[in-house]
Amino acid sequence: MKVLVTGASGFIGINMLKKLSQIDSIELIVISRNIAAVKAAVDFKYKVTFIKDSIFSIDFKDLVKYKIDYILHLAWLGIPNYTNFNHIIDNTNINIEFCKNFTKYLDIKKLIVTGSCLEYGLVSGIISESACTNPTTHYGIAKDFFRSYLFALKEDFDFEVLWLRLFYVYGPFQSPKSLLSQLNAAVENGDKIFNMSHGRQIRDFHRIDYACNEICKLIISDSGIGVFNICSGRPISVKQFVADYCKENEINIEFNFGYYGIPDYEPLEFWGSREKLDEALLKVEKSD
Repeated sequence: MKVLVTGASGFIGINMLKKLSQIDSIELIVISRNIAAVKAAVDFKYKVTFIKDSIFSIDFKDLVKYKIDYILHLAWLGIPNYTNFNHIIDNTNINIEFCKNFTKYLDIKKLIVTGSCLEYGLVSGIISESACTNPTTHYGIAKDFFRSYLFALKEDFDFEVLWLRLFYVYGPFQSPKSLLSQLNAAVENGDKIFNMSHGRQIRDFHRIDYACNEICKLIISDSGIGVFNICSGRPISVKQFVADYCKENEINIEFNFGYYGIPDYEPLEFWGSREKLDEALLKVEKSD
C-alpha cells in the first residue's frame, strides 16, 4: 500500500509518520518543505520517498509514477489561530485546488483527512458523529465546508473518504501555544506560578500516540470510511487534567486560576463519543 502524506512536519504529521513508518505493508511518499525536521523526528524503518515541496506548488503530474493508493491529507494553514478569516479564504481555495489535482492525475482508493471537534460548534455534553455540525469559528466553518465538498466529490470519483474529527489531542511536537507546551516551558524557565483559565471547562483530552494508533488501524481497514471522532470519550475538567499531568510528571508549580478567560467559541462542557470508533476498531481486531 502506497500512502502519500501531506503536512508531514506538523504535530499530527510527525506523530502519524512515527506509527505508519513501523508498518511493513505501507510504503510512504512524504511531501514536506522541511524534510530535515521530519527525518530528525522520525526513525523510518521501511522504504520512504521524500519530496521537498508542498501541496501549494507541487506538480501532481510528477506524482503519477508513484501509483499512490491512499492520501493522508494533514496540511492546513493558520493553526492554531482558529478565528482567522483566512481559514475560509485561503484554506478553502487551496484544498479545492488540491482536490481538483488529485482527482485529475491520481487514481487513489481512499482519502484520509483530519477534521476537528470545532465543526460541532456550541454544543454541550457528549457528541456523536451523527450530531449536526454548526461551527462558530472560521477554522471550523472551513473544515466543515471541505468535508461536505469531499463527500460530494467522491460521488463523481471512485474513492472513499475517512474524515477524522480530532478532539483535544496532546503530546510531543505540539504547538508551543498549547496548554501543556506553555506549562512545560514555564517549568523549564523555573517559574513558580503558572497563569491559566479557571479550569472548570470540561474537555476531551486524548494522547497523540493513542490517536495515531487508532487512525492507523482505520486507514488500513475496510471499516475506516466516513466520519469518526478521534477522542478519549472521557470528560475531564481542564483543572483536573493539568493536576493529573503535574502529578504524573512530578511537576511542582502553583496555578493562578482565572487569570485568562476562555474562548467564546467553545462550549463550557463537551466531549466525544467513541461508540463508532470502538466498533470499527473491534472489527479490525477480529479480522487480524
